Amino acid sequence: MMLWELAFSQPDAMHRLEWVRMTLGGTIFVLSRMPPYGRFYTENEATLYSPGSWLPPLGRLQPLLRTGVSLLALLVAVGLGGLGTAVALLLAFGLLDRYLASLSPRLWNNVFHVHLFLLGYCIARAAPLLAPPAQAERLASFMLTAMQFQVGLVYLLAGISKLRVGGLEWFTQGRTLLASTLFRGTALGRRVVAVPAARRAMGLASGAFELGAPALVLWPAMHPWLAVMAISFHLGVLLLMRISFWHLWVFFPALFITP
Repeated sequence: MMLWELAFSQPDAMHRLEWVRMTLGGTIFVLSRMPPYGRFYTENEATLYSPGSWLPPLGRLQPLLRTGVSLLALLVAVGLGGLGTAVALLLAFGLLDRYLASLSPRLWNNVFHVHLFLLGYCIARAAPLLAPPAQAERLASFMLTAMQFQVGLVYLLAGISKLRVGGLEWFTQGRTLLASTLFRGTALGRRVVAVPAARRAMGLASGAFELGAPALVLWPAMHPWLAVMAISFHLGVLLLMRISFWHLWVFFPALFITP
């Protein structure tokens, strides 16, 4: 059975979304404490702020907003406050991230999926207040399915962007991998990419995974294997290239493994 056939009938969808909620809270808390949301941009707001932004400069309010996001994230992670806390976090984290985009429009954190997951959780959590239980469970299943589709879309677009920029040579020659690893990779990574056959194998493996992962997303029976492969892929990239993209793969146990 394929994923679209289960879109409205995934078993224990709301229970699984509660695991997503815990992951969301922990992820947003960690993100909000990281340097991109720190003092540098606020202290240099007058220089960096985009004059075309609809959002007014926050100035000294930014640290308060950042602290509020961190506290709300902790409450969501432990399940306190219910739907109201989740909606407040959705709005506050969206505002904080939009503010950061106004200060660095060409270097925006790639956390769009986190916002979508939180929005989907809020919709599923609100459904029992507005619809009969059976319909609310169907909507929760649909939100879970949409999150899984979003993961497949992230990988598909990553693979397509490599094809657009570098063509098939991106995967078969590994020159981009070589340059990136030499620039910011680990000592182990630099030794590995120094071997032409190894970096070509890395390029081919990357292409096969990113372009093939969406097919595995559509096949629920393969979801646990997809999660294991994806986490292993990202840990390997982290070990060699210091690129983790952790705020995506931490959701995989909740989305693809949790029974």
